[in-house]
Amino acid sequence: MDHEDIKTNLEGTLDYSDIKLKGLTKCEPSGEQLTFQGYKRADGQVGIRNEVWVIPTVGCVNGIIKQIVERTQAELGKEIPGIDVIFHQIMPDMFADFPRFVGSVAHVMEKEGAMSETFAVMGDAIPPDHMRYIMEEQVLRGIDTFFLYTFHCFGYGADPNVGTFTRDLMTRVGDTAELLHGSNAQVALLVPLRDIAGERACLNPHLVNGSPLSWERLDLTARELCYAPIDYEYVYEEGLDGLYEKGFRHLVVCGWMNEAAKRAAQRFCEKGGRLYCVYHRYAENAAFFYSAHDLVKSLPREVSFAGRHCIAMRSAQTPQGPLFAFLNESNDADTVTASFPSGRWSQRINGEWCEIDAHTLRFAPRELKLVRPFAAADQPKATDTGALTISAWTFCPDGGTPRELTAPIAWEELAKEFDVFTGWGTYTAAFDWQGGMAEIDLGEVGFSALVTVGDLTARLPFSPWTARMDLPAGRHTITIRVLNSNANEIMTRKPTSNYDFYYKKSGLLQPVTIRPVPAAMQ
Repeated sequence: MDHEDIKTNLEGTLDYSDIKLKGLTKCEPSGEQLTFQGYKRADGQVGIRNEVWVIPTVGCVNGIIKQIVERTQAELGKEIPGIDVIFHQIMPDMFADFPRFVGSVAHVMEKEGAMSETFAVMGDAIPPDHMRYIMEEQVLRGIDTFFLYTFHCFGYGADPNVGTFTRDLMTRVGDTAELLHGSNAQVALLVPLRDIAGERACLNPHLVNGSPLSWERLDLTARELCYAPIDYEYVYEEGLDGLYEKGFRHLVVCGWMNEAAKRAAQRFCEKGGRLYCVYHRYAENAAFFYSAHDLVKSLPREVSFAGRHCIAMRSAQTPQGPLFAFLNESNDADTVTASFPSGRWSQRINGEWCEIDAHTLRFAPRELKLVRPFAAADQPKATDTGALTISAWTFCPDGGTPRELTAPIAWEELAKEFDVFTGWGTYTAAFDWQGGMAEIDLGEVGFSALVTVGDLTARLPFSPWTARMDLPAGRHTITIRVLNSNANEIMTRKPTSNYDFYYKKSGLLQPVTIRPVPAAMQ
């Protein structure tokens, strides 16, 4: 490299005390009325319009800077509420509902959308499916626009499969956001901002009675609604007027209301809405519940689950009828017995709508299921009749020695060497097939997978870890290439309990099931 090309006139350290301002003259008042473009605040002070300067430090990024400026100018012309999200703020097994505050503002206050600036480190501890989870968790809470920052991990940059992860991610999340655009929620949860502000300032006399704080009551109520599962939005006192006209039929209150809010709630009820109070009777003529757990039992649900699960829901209306999005917000697989409205139902799997058994929903960790009424063009559902399960594999890490596996097991449990192994591992097995469409279900994968049978290949960077292939009758060899995250290498070389949640299991983590798909509906 010619270092003269990158040489600058910057050198040494210059202290502020060394800066001398020269050529300045004192400005005397002229008596002229001087003005500037600004505005007066409510407290009498004044403010000016902020300017954002985007300055390139080298000429080769001028084109990129121009695109940033043009896109920002286009977006700033809209009233779009937004949030910043760092990847560790939204994790499985963590109730992170803060994106819903922004999504609800967009819906209830009729803004043009809801934006998230999401920072991701994809590959360095954060696999693509985890990044997909972080973003779709926000989509279920009303976010429909993303500014995404991704960084691919070292060591993977030359691999063409890794290079497509960001593109796959944006396509997947974009499709989900488009399908769920808008809101079909009928339940509104009032945010007691006055109580929360008073408690933060330690001015609320109710703090002495040992009861939960307002924000704790709000969080407990939201958590029960979320995993009931019930679709809901947050609403503020300013948004109570017109709530019924926006499609809401149920208003839940878990904090004190001022007189104006009570009058707005009364008008909501006069139009046909229902008012619910939790923990205290904050308003007259409201149904009262001592706990949020009791509350959710009385709210109507289009879909219900048997038992308690860590699964959130959002609904939307489509030309085919209602669309339900269910997100398993847990790091564990789950099987749910569900009660849907009558009829046949389909799930979106890798871009295709396929009929499913809606009474039993099997979720991989962090999996999102999009479910809508069955349409004539949808693919038939797979059947367990004639299905086969592959547990025995020949496994070989790149550059390593092949070994036989009699059951799915994480790489880290095979040998100590895999604690710091980063790269690909190949699984190979043979199976007999009667011919026809096959649904290949990997169950759960530790990072991402390439599935090959004959000359057919499917890329599976995200859950559901399922692919469909039309296979002729006969004996086949299936090859599954699995890529893991280098999180384990990072954590093993520099162990710290503060980051144990980054540690990931690698490889095929469940038996692989191959189910036949009937050629015609039964």
